[in-house]
Amino acid sequence: MKKYRQYLLGLMLAACACALSCEDDYESNADKPGLELTIPGQNIKIAGYGQYRSQAQEGDEAVVAVKLPSDVRSLTITKSVNLAADTDYGTKGVLTVDASALSSGGEYTFRYRGREEDIDQLIGFAFRAETASGDVMRSDLTLAVAAAPRINLSRRKWMFTSKIWVNKANKEDILECEKDNYYLFHADGLMDSFYGSNHDGGCELEEFNDYDAWELSEDETTFKMKYHGIFTPDVFTTDTYRVKTLTVDKLELEIHIDLSWAGESNDEVFIYKYVAAPK
Repeated sequence: MKKYRQYLLGLMLAACACALSCEDDYESNADKPGLELTIPGQNIKIAGYGQYRSQAQEGDEAVVAVKLPSDVRSLTITKSVNLAADTDYGTKGVLTVDASALSSGGEYTFRYRGREEDIDQLIGFAFRAETASGDVMRSDLTLAVAAAPRINLSRRKWMFTSKIWVNKANKEDILECEKDNYYLFHADGLMDSFYGSNHDGGCELEEFNDYDAWELSEDETTFKMKYHGIFTPDVFTTDTYRVKTLTVDKLELEIHIDLSWAGESNDEVFIYKYVAAPK
């Protein structure tokens, strides 16, 4: 999926560059900033006259400083999605910045918050500034919006694919009958567990635990799951995991378990691995 997204974005960027080259000589002026755009801590200038590129995570705000020319008279920002005008933005795709927000030779702060519908789309912003003398300066910003792993947890079902027993030289310990198990982490903090149809070979009792809720810490380092036994519905247990990996496609959780009752140590370490799948 990741390679496909990169390939799609590459095709879109190539198409965008081709379309823009009809208006300006982007080869000979490749290093010219056009209407200069900056984002603190990022180098967003790319080859091509007035061409810039950045990325943002869904829910995060991209904050761009637009350096205005002296005696600036107007500034418009046109938004496109996959090279087509986004008519829901501004007025039929064009946002005209209020003159009171413009200062000659100063900066205008452009803000845009990535949305779910922007993910894996080619989001473009064309900036056009005109001076009192009629001169025009342009720049184009391409913004790639990525899904936020935290938010994405509730959009997928999470297939249980691996259980590594770290103390046993990283032995794969998942049972064949566990491989059809999956979990749903709902946006409201509740969760559901599904154990598939195969319960033979060590999974005869797996349906005795019913999962109720989940919680991911603010810093995304700790993951908790609360469950109860079907015969003790008022008795809840919370397992606490350390998050080893959290992406839009993978979730890997580490837990320490006391197995001294089974002849093992009181600190056996397991890593549970889950892969995202469509709901």
